[in-house]
Amino acid sequence: MYALVLLGVFGATLLVVLAIATLARWRELAVEGAARARLEAASGGMRRDTGSILRDESRPRLPLLEAVLGDRGARLLEALDGVARAAGTSWHGGEVAMAAAGASLVGAILGATAAALPGALLGAVLGMAAPIVVLRRRAATRRKRATAQLPDLLELLVNALSAGHSLPSALEFAARETPAPLGPEFLRMHDELRLGLDMRTALGTLQQRLPTEELRLLVTALLLQRETGGNLAELLGTIGTTVRTRLAFEGQLATLTAEPKLSAWVLSALPVLVLALLRSIAPEYTEPLFTTPLGHMLLAGAAGLIAVAAVVLSRIADVRP
Repeated sequence: MYALVLLGVFGATLLVVLAIATLARWRELAVEGAARARLEAASGGMRRDTGSILRDESRPRLPLLEAVLGDRGARLLEALDGVARAAGTSWHGGEVAMAAAGASLVGAILGATAAALPGALLGAVLGMAAPIVVLRRRAATRRKRATAQLPDLLELLVNALSAGHSLPSALEFAARETPAPLGPEFLRMHDELRLGLDMRTALGTLQQRLPTEELRLLVTALLLQRETGGNLAELLGTIGTTVRTRLAFEGQLATLTAEPKLSAWVLSALPVLVLALLRSIAPEYTEPLFTTPLGHMLLAGAAGLIAVAAVVLSRIADVRP
């Protein structure tokens, strides 16, 4: 109980310090926001959605973390920025760090109530990793959806170019006709080009926000076409056909490997299910596993072996196209 109280005090103090460090920059952020508002008002015809190009720079950071960790803290916040952007959220790296700290505190408290200090440590680690894992899963889902939308967007681009539109006009048309997540990203790239950013930089930032193999192929082809020339509509049509063929092959591959992957999950869950069944039918047989040090060691070793087996079986069934 004493350790739990100390842990709670430490977590509360950490959250208060981080909140004060963030609030310290509100005045500076207000000045920046007023300056941006004056610039947008002076630009007149600039659309509201072009403000998203500078949106990340106006978000609060954590100067305390950067002061304590130095360059490592800045790199950590930049990495969290990349995770948040890839997930398609409006979060900043500092907000992700604060969410991870809060989740770590909650996990530590819950773990301490269940298993004292070891449970608190395990809960803190799991709680800290939870927001990042969720964002990474969301980023992976977003990349898959964007990849599935890419052939249709390329087809719209080809049709617009064949109808006589310029590349920026065709990009705007295709982006507005494509739903999220791919459409808004291409619309943002169009706005960056309209505001004076060169094509190479705009394509590079697009690839950073959606790091997929198919989009990397498109970016490389567009950059080469700008340097060497050629029929852009024909090039985009070829890339669209290639991406459709690749997606169809990946779908067939996923169907063929679904059974081995399911078998891996079943074999990994089987020992746990058998233990739970024995625990419910004859608890006296499994009681030493939960009440003696040797039983704890056996459970930890079994859990580790099951995890290793699950990873190995999943990797065997994971065939890369």
